[in-house]
Amino acid sequence: MEYERVLHGRFADTEGVYEAYVGVSKGKIAKISDNELKGRDFISILQPHYIFPAFIDTHVHLREPGWEQKEDFATGSAAALNGGVKTVLDMPNLPEPIDTLERLEKKIALAQGMPVDIRHFAMATKPGRNKEDGPTRGRIQDIHGEKHGRLYHELGCDREGIFHYSVGR
Repeated sequence: MEYERVLHGRFADTEGVYEAYVGVSKGKIAKISDNELKGRDFISILQPHYIFPAFIDTHVHLREPGWEQKEDFATGSAAALNGGVKTVLDMPNLPEPIDTLERLEKKIALAQGMPVDIRHFAMATKPGRNKEDGPTRGRIQDIHGEKHGRLYHELGCDREGIFHYSVGR
């Protein structure tokens, strides 16, 4: 099989660091081999460099929706990808907190189709905590119903406080 690109060099993953050939097709690692692979584009990466599969950035602020002039999903994704990051966890720092299911779903929809996998943080608040938002029906904590007290405990949080959790798409 011929790959779009083959990288040859010192590959680092959970197994350690070793010399390998990495076959890339459609922008993704398709094969890692000790044996030479065929590719239209062959790149040998010499010492002291390493080849990594991808990174995860667990703390980014993509500022959408609300402050797109600072950064949005498109510019943040492009920057992450340029740095070898394939997954980001977006910590909201926005004019409106991501504390309702509707706000979370809006954020998830806006992030669709980006070149990196964007995961989202949301928060659950004590009922009535954000009085400016009106009634708390539909807040993320209320989705858990009677289980939310146990959830606070399992996460090691005080019921009076706020906890954050990562939500996948």
